[in-house]
Amino acid sequence: MTLNNSRVSEVRRLTDDECEEIGLPVDNMGNTRCLVLESDGLLLPVSDVAMNSGGGWRGEFNSLDSITGQRIKSVEPMSDDYMEYLNWDNRVGERSVVITFENDTSIYTASDPEGNGAGLLFQYADDQVYQITFREK
Repeated sequence: MTLNNSRVSEVRRLTDDECEEIGLPVDNMGNTRCLVLESDGLLLPVSDVAMNSGGGWRGEFNSLDSITGQRIKSVEPMSDDYMEYLNWDNRVGERSVVITFENDTSIYTASDPEGNGAGLLFQYADDQVYQITFREK
């Protein structure tokens, strides 16, 4: 399953029902914002492998809504240097994921909306939840 060239049709918060289906706790302050892809379901940041809470998106963008309509150019693990720059530990191999769009805007997963640590990327499609991971070289 490749995400490259997928188009973001919408950026929105997960519904309570979606959180329950995915296995994320419902957040009374506002559920995680997800990227809705035209053909491949939802992309969402989470706090950890166990999906104990929703995560957040960080990066260089005016608003997440500005990536609506953009195609994904690449999906890559965050570099060790950038993780160190952000002062994030690589907790047991948990590495933030960087998504770059056709307009060269990049966003990355964080463990929470404030960006207090590295987050993971999950995809929800066809009633299944998949973690987006990368093999160590």
